Amino acid sequence: MRATWSRDRGEAHARLEDLKAKLGEGIWRQALARVTDADRTLIADLLTGELDT
Repeated sequence: MRATWSRDRGEAHARLEDLKAKLGEGIWRQALARVTDADRTLIADLLTGELDT
């Protein structure tokens, strides 16, 4: 299961962790506080392929 996660999401996760480090914890927390339910739904749809047509 870990290998599958790493293959499917590892690179994107690493890029987000790099961005988080560059921005700093405070700005990262502010950005997370602004994420809406619509944002989360869109991200989930992107990850599951729901938007592929």
